Amino acid sequence: MLRKFASFLRERTRSTDAVVRYGGEEFAVLMATADSDVALEQTDRIRAEVEKTPFILPGQAEPIEVTISGGWPPTRRTGRRSRSLPRWRRGPLPRKENGRNRISASRPVELRP
Repeated sequence: MLRKFASFLRERTRSTDAVVRYGGEEFAVLMATADSDVALEQTDRIRAEVEKTPFILPGQAEPIEVTISGGWPPTRRTGRRSRSLPRWRRGPLPRKENGRNRISASRPVELRP
């Protein structure tokens, strides 16, 4: 299922985006060239497509229905290059308590080396 989902994400993101799995069932789409409006629009579009797509796995008669919940942590430009992209993960991503099958934007966080 994780491989199918990763392929699904790669097929629906721009060539300038990077799809990464950073643990368990967690994925991130890095949108270095997107402003906040584009990132939120793209992320919610992907969420809606996931919701309506039946995932069919080998050996299973019934498709799996999948939904995603996520957050988008906007960043401020600090003029510095970040050596560690996962540092944003410590930032304020929305929690699942805010609801499932939704995308939420968080307050800006700074990426520092």
